[in-house]
Amino acid sequence: MEQTNQEDIKGWFNNIYKTKGFDYLRPLKAYRIFLRHLNAQSGQRFLDVACGLGLMLKNADENGLKVSGVDLSDEAVKICKQYVPNADVHAANAESLPFDSKQFDMVTCLGSLERMINLEKVLQELHRIGDENAKYCFMVRNSNTFIWQFFKRTLGLQNKYGHQDAKTLKEWRLLFHSAGFNVLKVERDHWPIVRWKRWLSFGVIPVDYEKIPYSPIPIRFATEFVFVLDKRQK
Repeated sequence: MEQTNQEDIKGWFNNIYKTKGFDYLRPLKAYRIFLRHLNAQSGQRFLDVACGLGLMLKNADENGLKVSGVDLSDEAVKICKQYVPNADVHAANAESLPFDSKQFDMVTCLGSLERMINLEKVLQELHRIGDENAKYCFMVRNSNTFIWQFFKRTLGLQNKYGHQDAKTLKEWRLLFHSAGFNVLKVERDHWPIVRWKRWLSFGVIPVDYEKIPYSPIPIRFATEFVFVLDKRQK
């Protein structure tokens, strides 16, 4: 992949959010499942890293959590502050989070870790700002798929300006473990299956946005993985 810097990534996302807005993202209801993965409870301190326009924060706020967010994109932060006025939202690089150590009970980072330039530094920061008993939910892209191997790598269709990358299930596990996290469970991202069900039924058949649909495909071939983690006890 060509060398990409933070300003390239920031500029790409600023443009995406200006031109596409919420159309770039999955619907609000599709984010509820991440709170279920974390067993979120009202009153808990919640942080979404790479919060985008605030869809995850909106769900957390509506469920009574004390919400904070951070995103590299100025455009995203501007919209997010209007969309979730109760949220404490900052424009910042995840390599240096503007929060105190052990400040949060729950931390999410959805579909963004693979875009981070210094991933090890980001994971160090995520580990730092979580309470000793904090739970984490990371959604990350899988490199062990036909789409990624053929279209992204062989044909070179990776989004270089957005620093699009991916890893295998084993590689993600090892990375999180080396960063001091303990993997509690791994699920497939439910949204691709839910989206296809909506399209094929022309929106007539209701879908459960908080349920992980059955798939005969082994999880190691899932488009994206959802990791639920806590801190490894020393």
